[in-house]
Amino acid sequence: MYKPKDHYFKKAKAEGYPARSVYKLQQIDQKHKIIKPGYRVLELGCCPGSWLKYCAQAVGNKGLVLGVDIKKLNIILPHNAHFICADVNKLPTGQLEAISKTFEAIISDMAPSTTGIKLVDEQASLALAEIALNLAQAFLSPQGNLLIKVFEGEDLDLFLAKTKKQFHKVHIIRPKAIRKGSCEVYVLGLAKE
Repeated sequence: MYKPKDHYFKKAKAEGYPARSVYKLQQIDQKHKIIKPGYRVLELGCCPGSWLKYCAQAVGNKGLVLGVDIKKLNIILPHNAHFICADVNKLPTGQLEAISKTFEAIISDMAPSTTGIKLVDEQASLALAEIALNLAQAFLSPQGNLLIKVFEGEDLDLFLAKTKKQFHKVHIIRPKAIRKGSCEVYVLGLAKE
């Protein structure tokens, strides 16, 4: 049964995060250590800002977080965070380069506007995942890590095969914080250590 105000929703409100999605990232990061102090992190689909706040804290004063979203952000940015309001399909790379030429982590929680038609939604999700993978080719440092949300479906294996060409290890992760019945999973690409 879908519970919009579940344990993670209440925990996020109590801890000052705009959304419960922060715990998905936190659970992945605690296990795989994808965001470290001093890292430069590019976050795609950053609204409403929970991941951005988590990353800003995780990278510390010497790190940097750049969030990108088509929607406006309605939080006060941490001192080490930047925000670009733009469609990732039309993102001027010069805007990214002005803030950082490379990133040690690129994370994407982007999701399409869903139609309720499973195949259409899966394809739209994979199209966004491809954009994140392409940005990783251009901006991820050689030792960088990539985390992308996707909807499970029949073409996920093709996307995984592309990701495996770029990374030392690739995992499919379903954190506990994902709602029951959701088709979302995260693809994690880890660089060689």
